Amino acid sequence: MAELTYGEVDWNDPVESSGGRTEFLKLQKGQTIVRIMGQPVKYHLNWVDTADKKRKKINTPIEDSALVERLEEAGFKREQKWILKVLDRSDDTFKLLEVGPQIFNGIRDLVKNPKWGKVTAYDITITRGAPGTQPLYKIVPDPKTPLPRELQEAWQKFNSSINIERLIAPSDPQYVYDIMGWTANPAVSRPDNKAPVSDDSEYEFED
Repeated sequence: MAELTYGEVDWNDPVESSGGRTEFLKLQKGQTIVRIMGQPVKYHLNWVDTADKKRKKINTPIEDSALVERLEEAGFKREQKWILKVLDRSDDTFKLLEVGPQIFNGIRDLVKNPKWGKVTAYDITITRGAPGTQPLYKIVPDPKTPLPRELQEAWQKFNSSINIERLIAPSDPQYVYDIMGWTANPAVSRPDNKAPVSDDSEYEFED
C-alpha cells in the first residue's frame, strides 16, 4: 500500500491516480467566488457502511495499515481531500472549503501559470455544473486585487480560532473496528507520516 500523508502541503502535492465548530462552504450549482488563504491541507477519508447499517464518513485510520487495506478490500475506497481556508465573497466571511482532485488541480494550474502565480493574490470563480457534467467544476481567476485592511484583520482572527489538526486527524483504529463490527488485528503498523500543519500566522498579503 502506498504511503499516505496528511497535513499542510503545497500546490505541487501529487494527486494519486485512481477546536470549536467551523463553518464549511458548500459548493452549490452555479458560481461561487472565493479568495484562497494560505496553503492547502491534505487528508484522506472513507465512506463506510457501518454494522448498524448507517452510511458514515471517517478519516482514513492510517495508524493501522491492515485496517486501511481491509476497508479498501471491503469496497470502502479512500478519497484524497484538501481543506482550503477561503474568503467567501458572497458575504465576505472566512470559511473552510473541502475539495477533491478536480478543484485542487484547477487551482494548481493557476499557481503554476506565471500570469497568475500566488493564488492568494486574486479571487477565483468556481462554477459547478449540473450532475453528470464533465468536468463538474471549472476554475476561472478574477483580476488581482489586494484585500482591504479590515478583511486582513478578520483573517487573522479567523485563522487563530480554527483547529485544522482536529478536523484532519486520522480516525482511531479501535473506533473504526467498533463501528464496523470487526475484530482488531493485534499486529498493527503505525507509520509516522504526518505533515506539520501551519497556523499561517506569517501570511503576507499582496499590496
